[in-house]
Amino acid sequence: MRKILLLSGLFTVILLSMSLTGFTDKDDSVKEAMWLGNQKYELGAFDEALKLYESGLEINPDDGPLNFNAAQAAYLLGEYSKAEEYYGKSGDNIERFLNVGNIYAALGDSLDENEQKLQCYLQALKYYQEGIIMFPQNVPLKFNYEIVKGKADDISSDMDQQDSDSQDNDESDSDDSQEQNEQEQEGQEQDNQEQDGQEQDSQEQDSQEQDSQEQDGQEQEGQEQDNQEQEGQEQEQAQGQEQEEGEEDGQDANSLEENEIDLDMEAIERILKMLEIQEEESLKNNQEVVGGKNGKNGW
Repeated sequence: MRKILLLSGLFTVILLSMSLTGFTDKDDSVKEAMWLGNQKYELGAFDEALKLYESGLEINPDDGPLNFNAAQAAYLLGEYSKAEEYYGKSGDNIERFLNVGNIYAALGDSLDENEQKLQCYLQALKYYQEGIIMFPQNVPLKFNYEIVKGKADDISSDMDQQDSDSQDNDESDSDDSQEQNEQEQEGQEQDNQEQDGQEQDSQEQDSQEQDSQEQDGQEQEGQEQDNQEQEGQEQEQAQGQEQEEGEEDGQDANSLEENEIDLDMEAIERILKMLEIQEEESLKNNQEVVGGKNGKNGW
């Protein structure tokens, strides 16, 4: 039983010794990374210093001084995203608010679009203002705050002016568009009126043509009727004339017949007189009588 207790106590001592030794080695590694990194930092070898600081952070990521030194080296190298990350773990110090504010201010200076520039300047002002609240006597924080605030105000004014100009242009375009629409509407109404006028003129012309056709038709019918009446009159006149001519011809024929009868009667009378004369002369010269059936003339 005593042997077991002794072995157990010995094992506990060994584990405690190993644990203490491990913590000591870990702390020593962090300190060594800090010491070697600072040497490189003083020599201006910021990239090598950052690597040494980061090697120490791999052992103890929450070490405040090591995060601060890594942030400073990253800031000087222009690796601003790393610098902001390490500053956030370094605790509340002037450099954190000042340098992170400077990061956003420098980023805003590098951009071209006003809206993005303004967002970066406002983020910088936020860090400066937080630092001023915690360290109100710090002059660089106040100075940088005023400089960046002036830039933000200028951009804000420019954006407002651009918005105003854009609004004016939109209103002008809207007015122009409205005026153009009104002109187009007036032109369309005028075209419609002209079209209506043309249609009305066309209808009037068609009506006039129709009236003219009706009038021509009526005139033609009247003329035809007149012609028919005239033809009837001429026909009646011709018939009357023919009748008159017929009557005249009849009268002439009758007159001729009468004349012929008169002529015939006169001729007969002359013949008779001649016969009488001949007969008298015959009686005077020849007393013979004509024979009977055997006669030459059959008398």
